[in-house]
Amino acid sequence: MNKKLWSVGVACVLAACGNQAQNHAVNNNGDSSSAPTAEATVNILYLQGDKDETARQGVDLALAEVNEKAWKIQGQTVRFVLRNVEGHKEAALLSAIKSRQPAAALGDIDPAQAAVLQQQNLPAVSLRAEPTEADGKTVFHINATARQQGSLIGQYLAVQQGLDKIAVVSHGQQTELTQALQDRVQTAGARADMYILGKTNQADVRQLVLQLKTAQPNLIFYSGDAKSAAMLVRKLQQNKVLVPVMMTQEALGKSFIQQAASYAPGSMAVMAGMPLAQLAGADRFGAAFAQRFHTEPDEAAAAAYDGTWALLTAMKLADSTAPQTYASKLKTLNMSGGLLSGALTFDNQGQRNEAVLTVYQVEEGGWVVADSIRANPNQAQTTP
Repeated sequence: MNKKLWSVGVACVLAACGNQAQNHAVNNNGDSSSAPTAEATVNILYLQGDKDETARQGVDLALAEVNEKAWKIQGQTVRFVLRNVEGHKEAALLSAIKSRQPAAALGDIDPAQAAVLQQQNLPAVSLRAEPTEADGKTVFHINATARQQGSLIGQYLAVQQGLDKIAVVSHGQQTELTQALQDRVQTAGARADMYILGKTNQADVRQLVLQLKTAQPNLIFYSGDAKSAAMLVRKLQQNKVLVPVMMTQEALGKSFIQQAASYAPGSMAVMAGMPLAQLAGADRFGAAFAQRFHTEPDEAAAAAYDGTWALLTAMKLADSTAPQTYASKLKTLNMSGGLLSGALTFDNQGQRNEAVLTVYQVEEGGWVVADSIRANPNQAQTTP
């Protein structure tokens, strides 16, 4: 096995924040030297998902910082207000758009909601990895999409790690990711065989393990949840199938380690984004977040914070909060500095060109950073 997969504590060079017009830092002082003569309220919708309170707080913090700066758009001071849309019903989103007349939306956007946003021509930043069938004109992704993740992982395993035989096990979850992974591995000239684990009962897992034992892959990639992943890892090792197992972020947590017990060490999982500690300005961000919310931020909060700054920067550059006016600036946005997560541009599908994945590995009873997987940046366009 290539040592890269087993290394821990990968160093990360943090991007320096430049002095461009769109750049910001958590402790910057706003330009509010002249008192506003009038203030326009601009609504920003937040699509609330399950268990994502820190993400909403990340949006709230970014809006508060911009409001403190007292930005002027078309000569008028604007104040951004966060409006929650709870649940994933398209009717609730459509009602909020009609009643609030928002300038933008962020949050846990599912495919049905993305369709509504596209129909209403309302620019939005999605914080989830699942596909949204985005057209590259309305819905943009701050983190790697499922399709991007699969392709990047396939590139990492087949090209960077030089593995020539990978077993991809699908448990009915992350199907777009696993298909993209298989396609990229095969494009690289390596072998990627797909296996389906329908149920996680003892008989089905045992049968799968026997197939994998016969196939003898270099690595097994699994797309199921923590419980089924723990069962698979246990059965593999008990049957002397001693190859590395890499999983999706569904398995990344204490639950997998507890259930896999002594079989957990060495197991890997991949998650979109960088660890909070490796983000540029993480200390300043953490301090501002803790001061405002009396709790610590996480990676979801940082991604939401960056997504909000991307949207608002596009408005500032366009000198307009009208969706149909600033949307083109968002599509061609080029932030080479200023965001916690570094440079940002979008491709023609609304996916982030500079997407980053982090590989975690179980060591001494916990998940530690083992490596990072980075997409090729596209900084061809210059932001005015």
